[in-house]
Amino acid sequence: MTRYRWIALLFAAMASPVASAQEFDPFDNTPAAVPNTTLNTTPGTTPAAVPDTTPAAVPEPTNMEDSAPPENPVVGTIRRVTLYRNQALVTRELKVEPNQQAGVITVVDLPDQLVPDSVYAEGDGIVQVRAVRVTSRMQLAASDAKVRELEASIEELSEEKALAEQMMQVSSENLASLKNVGDFAAHKTNDDLNRGTLNASTAIELTDYVMKTRGELVMEQLELQAKVKKLTRQLEVLENQISQWVAGNQREQYESKIFIECPADQGGTVLLNYLVGGCGWAPQYSIRGSVDSQDFSIRYSAMVQQISGESWDDVILTLSTASPSVSATGPSLTPFRVSAGGDFSNQAAQRVGNLSADALNINEQAQAIRRQQRSVETEAFGKASKSSPMQRDLQLNKLAGQLQTLELEAEANVAARMADDADDEVATQVYTLEQSVSLESRRQQQLVQIDELKLAGQMYHLAIPLLTSYAYREAEITNTSSMGLLGGPAAVYLDDRFVGQTNLLTTASGQRLLVGFGADQQVRIRRELRSKEDTIRGGNRNLEFNYRLVVSNFKKKDLNLRLYDRIPVVNEARDVTVTLTPPESPLSTDALYERIAKQRGILRWDLTVPADSNGSKALDVEYTYGLEFDRNRTLSTEEMEQQAQIDYFYQQQTGGGMGGGGMGGMGGSFMPGPQR
Repeated sequence: MTRYRWIALLFAAMASPVASAQEFDPFDNTPAAVPNTTLNTTPGTTPAAVPDTTPAAVPEPTNMEDSAPPENPVVGTIRRVTLYRNQALVTRELKVEPNQQAGVITVVDLPDQLVPDSVYAEGDGIVQVRAVRVTSRMQLAASDAKVRELEASIEELSEEKALAEQMMQVSSENLASLKNVGDFAAHKTNDDLNRGTLNASTAIELTDYVMKTRGELVMEQLELQAKVKKLTRQLEVLENQISQWVAGNQREQYESKIFIECPADQGGTVLLNYLVGGCGWAPQYSIRGSVDSQDFSIRYSAMVQQISGESWDDVILTLSTASPSVSATGPSLTPFRVSAGGDFSNQAAQRVGNLSADALNINEQAQAIRRQQRSVETEAFGKASKSSPMQRDLQLNKLAGQLQTLELEAEANVAARMADDADDEVATQVYTLEQSVSLESRRQQQLVQIDELKLAGQMYHLAIPLLTSYAYREAEITNTSSMGLLGGPAAVYLDDRFVGQTNLLTTASGQRLLVGFGADQQVRIRRELRSKEDTIRGGNRNLEFNYRLVVSNFKKKDLNLRLYDRIPVVNEARDVTVTLTPPESPLSTDALYERIAKQRGILRWDLTVPADSNGSKALDVEYTYGLEFDRNRTLSTEEMEQQAQIDYFYQQQTGGGMGGGGMGGMGGSFMPGPQR
């Protein structure tokens, strides 16, 4: 008798408990009709109905003042954008239809980087704007593909979990039914044994079947329990992911209600203006020159960052360096209070008035404090934390206190160069692009050309043999345009060949601009110490040095050369006297050079070097200088590195006429006293 026939006969017997042994004998080998009541022990049975466990859609927050959808919402057309360094003023144009004498215009799809306090509207003279109101609510960002993907995975796993749970229920029912079969079989076997009619082989076969099937069902239940537990963990992970995604991708959705009035049978226009964050611009340049021309091309571009949350399509773009959120009220100055106390031998106390060893670091700190002050002064208002005028003033005074503390700590010559004479802007610059532009809201920066300037200048060679044996091309260009140029990176090209990168300094209209065009391999320079005399005259020691600067021009044409060298300078003329013998080749008469660099020991010659001037025909420039000091003393160049930092910083701030590279400091090392 097969496994399923045994089960069928037993179920039939249990279904008819009043039947006699003669009418139904489960141990009878006579074939009998099998009723359709088989025990389901086959895994994988699909349930009749799987409960729906798909999570409901994320509820939309209803913190908007008017939660109902607006009637006849409008978007308008973005016409103009004024892009500041870290914000933008956007202007939308809204059409008002005729016969709309009084009503409300609801503007939707305002960007999530909107500054609510900045929103204002203006009519065209026909339409009168009575009031503007801004409301907001949290909404999932438009890009919710990730949410849909997670929801689909949750739905699939939920169905699989429900199926496994139903299979566990079926397996439990099968196990319970098998227990009833075992109990019935045991009872029947005991009766047959008492009557002497027991079929032993059949009883053993049935017992083995019950035990084996029970084991299979128990293992099946354990596997299903493990599967349900695993699916539960996976669902929890996905639900956490979707919660985090929704929380991280929610944005404030803004709407603006504009209350208007206009005459009957007339339409008009309303301009909605607002500031947005998440955008700004920085200058970028491409400078082109030619060896055979004194005309230069500067392509002035703006690298735009635009992640405001809206796209600017075919708009009139204006770039500005103004700060739209500067307070209209000036700050108040509080007293700067100091006190004396403690032991002067204390290391911290000695810093005051004696902090000169790190002059460059002090200047960097001063500039950083200045930048913080400008940041506090122009802090954007609106969505960011709003500071009161008092908080702003206290912060500005705190930073000013840090600046004055540096002045107390630094030596006089260091503190004098901490002045913030020039800002990083050239007043307020406004650039309106001639062509309309389109800028999508995206994280990648986008390049927009502002203008291409054709400027005249002078190309020359710069030679500093004390620093390098190469001569560098340099151009002195005058900004004859009406716009100021902001400081920024520049790519330099000579005859359409890329030379390298440089940093363009801020240049006002009418101001000169120095641009390097790389080294010229056909021009070489050399510096030679031709002679040195060391003599004692009375109580003083005299040192005399004679140098020769050699310029070799391998080019087939003459070149203009600015040749630089230097002689020592001293802080106290009574200790050491420096005398320069007027050289045969006169020094430059450039006004800026004579005013600044010449007084700091810098020598400059403006020369014309003939073509093919090399070898025996090379151009020589000689000069002689002398030092006189007490014979019992020695010359020292201590603190040279510190002073070089101060001089370099000063040169970068003033231009100074000292050549393209940094040239401050005294140079040299230690010079011993005379031998006796």
